Amino acid sequence: MKKLTFVTLLIVLLGLSFIGQAQTYDSILFKAEQGEMESQLQLATMYQDGDGIAMDKNKAFYWFMEAAKQGDVTSQYRVGYMLVVGRGVSKDLPKAFYWCTKAAEQGNVEAQSAIAYMYKTGSGTTKDFNKSFYWYANAAQQGDLIAQYNLAHMYYNGLGVGVGMHNAFKWYKKAADEGYAKAQYGLAIMYYNGEGCTKDLSQAFYWYTQASLQDYIPAQYSLGMMYKNGEGTAKNDEEAYYWIEKSAAQDYEQAQYRLALMYLSGDGLKEDLTKSYYWYSKLPEYENIEKPKGVGEILILGDQPIKKKQRATYWCEKTAEKGSVKAQASMAFIHHNGEGTDINGKKALHWYIKAAEQGYVKSNTVSNETSIIDDKALKEESIILYWCTKAAEIGDLEAQSSLGYMYEFGEEATQDIHKAFYWYTKAAEQGNAEAQSRIAHMFEFGEGASQDLSKAHYWYEKAAEQGIVIAQYNLAYMYFYGVGVSKDISKTIYWYSQAAEQGHKKAQFSLSYMYYNGEGIPQDISKAFYWYKKAAEQGYAYAQYHLAILYYNGEGTEINLSEAAAWMRKSKDNGYEKAKADWDNLELWKYELTELD
Repeated sequence: MKKLTFVTLLIVLLGLSFIGQAQTYDSILFKAEQGEMESQLQLATMYQDGDGIAMDKNKAFYWFMEAAKQGDVTSQYRVGYMLVVGRGVSKDLPKAFYWCTKAAEQGNVEAQSAIAYMYKTGSGTTKDFNKSFYWYANAAQQGDLIAQYNLAHMYYNGLGVGVGMHNAFKWYKKAADEGYAKAQYGLAIMYYNGEGCTKDLSQAFYWYTQASLQDYIPAQYSLGMMYKNGEGTAKNDEEAYYWIEKSAAQDYEQAQYRLALMYLSGDGLKEDLTKSYYWYSKLPEYENIEKPKGVGEILILGDQPIKKKQRATYWCEKTAEKGSVKAQASMAFIHHNGEGTDINGKKALHWYIKAAEQGYVKSNTVSNETSIIDDKALKEESIILYWCTKAAEIGDLEAQSSLGYMYEFGEEATQDIHKAFYWYTKAAEQGNAEAQSRIAHMFEFGEGASQDLSKAHYWYEKAAEQGIVIAQYNLAYMYFYGVGVSKDISKTIYWYSQAAEQGHKKAQFSLSYMYYNGEGIPQDISKAFYWYKKAAEQGYAYAQYHLAILYYNGEGTEINLSEAAAWMRKSKDNGYEKAKADWDNLELWKYELTELD
């Protein structure tokens, strides 16, 4: 009986609680609808957080806006923020700027920092470093760490104010002392370089450490290098490796490059070619990291012991096998000259051809000391032309195709369209798709051979079937207009589709046009929109214009005037005259937005 009484009491109490919450909500809603600003703010916050009611971003925005109109500073900032990120409302940066400014002028520190950023980046307003500096300064004075960091950055770089290293140091220090990692990193740099302060490596080390402990990746790399070099602390290879590896594991390219070199040379680590190559292979373009030259060029062409040359050769070959054209060219040079390996003309030929296929046509005149070519006249020719000719003459179809390219465009050889046609034909007959596409073009326009549209069609089809995108596009064009073949709209659509799927922007545009007009295919505005967008995203002005019109009219998508304005501007800026006219005719400038970074 007691147990039953307790359960009954609990149910009653919970019921009363729910009734109380409902009464509280109804009371707040009633007051908000009557225009009470505090209740409007309270209701907006409840909808925003799902506090006692179901979360509803749209209703949250509505009530924040009602309170903002009455001058509530918190609501004004929330409205601005929601307009920036598109929460509960469509993004609208000019309106966001308006409401954030309202809040900033009332002293809201978050709003001050926000409009400082918008002035700095030109988001929702005209870029103005002076005004950006002004608002960052206001927010920084109120203790906003991000504003303090950005204010220091502006002093450091002279944005909106004269360069002021002492002031940069001051504001980096304020934010750093409060634990802001980016500011700690900036402060460490200033101590390291003696900018705005006395150079102090121990302080640089301290602040790099503080930022690193907060997982700020660039600081971790810098801290590792200080351990490696014994700067501001005792040299410690173990700690150096720990921090550099931690940074490298988070895709920091300088750290990846440094680890690769350390493993290659045994600098603070046990030599390990596998690990060296692992980190090296993660770099997108090795020549852009720290040093202007690739590792092969650094260690092979420099005055290095033979052991290091051999390691570098190994590394370059691994990279060449992955398709790096510069590594392939380096391997050709290595085998040609016996740098870190024996002279091997066959391997040099192999790598020159691989590099030439990717368009590597840098001239290399062979010197008397390093040449493996005995004929004096040949020493004055390009290595690539020499070796490609040798390979082509013994039937290497890739060399034949490369040789055709050289003669067609006059790269590494005197331009000769007839020789280009000859070598392309040799490669095409062996099934080389690129060569098939090139001789199709030459037959189409009568270059190097008499014009023959039926042969052009034949070779375009051969190349298209092997996936050559330009051949697919040209073949579709020939079927559409009946050039060299009977007109066939179904085949036109097929080949435009094949090229479009591979990203050919003109094919995407043509396919869009056919879907839009139902030309040889059932009309499908949604598909037309899809392909116009694909082509527009690649910068094709005509597609950008048509995409803008679809957004403007709500065809294949919902009406979106800001998107219409964005794409019409791109088309206009890319020189399409009709877009320039319709930009004004449709008054799209009214709806133009600038996205925050």
